[in-house]
Parts: sequence; structure tokens; C-alpha cells
Amino acid sequence: MGTSLRTATTGVLLRFLRRRAEAGQPTTMDDLRGEIGGVFTTAHHAVRAAELAGALVVQRNRNGIIRGFQDPAGAWQVPIAQPAPTPKRACLRCRVSFPPRHRHNWLCDACGKYAEANG
Repeated sequence: MGTSLRTATTGVLLRFLRRRAEAGQPTTMDDLRGEIGGVFTTAHHAVRAAELAGALVVQRNRNGIIRGFQDPAGAWQVPIAQPAPTPKRACLRCRVSFPPRHRHNWLCDACGKYAEANG
């Protein structure tokens, strides 16, 4: 990415984030990608370039996952939108409805313990 393109992309990114902050709306990396007009890595490169230039403070959790953006002066802040909670699903063994812990959880706790104990 050339310097002039990087500067233009950083400007688009910062204007977009400022608009979201003023509207009180969280954002997603897909929103950033759509605004910048590139692939997912283009959005990450733009965020990293703005961060290295000191134009943006990126808030990350302990695993390095982006959780929000902030103006270096603290004038505005935009959180990353949290994913929607997984809806309840029916256990594949007993058909009882339960809230899964993650997207690969298809057995309720009781059936999961039974499956572990009985192989």
C-alpha cells in the first residue's frame, strides 16, 4: 500500500469512526471494510497504520482482539459491536432446549456428562 493511499485510507477510517461515535453507534470490522472499500486485511492494515501514526488508539483485550477505538485526545470512542447471543437449541440426545456455551455445543450439560462417562 503506497503512502498516499495509506494516508487517504486512514482519513476515511477516522472520519467513519468519528461519525459512528457522534451517532453513538458501535461498529464492526465488516463496517470498516465496507467503508474503506477493500478486503478484510485492508481494514486491519488501515487500523494498524492509523495506530502507528498516533491518529488512533486501538483498545484490545488480553488476546489482542480489537474491542474498540478511541481518539488519542479522548474526544470520542467507538466500541466494537458484540456478536448476538446464540439462541437456545434442542439437545441432539434428549431434545430439551438449552442455551449453548459456544456454537459447537449440541448436547445439554446432563447429556454431555453422560456421553463423557459412558464414552
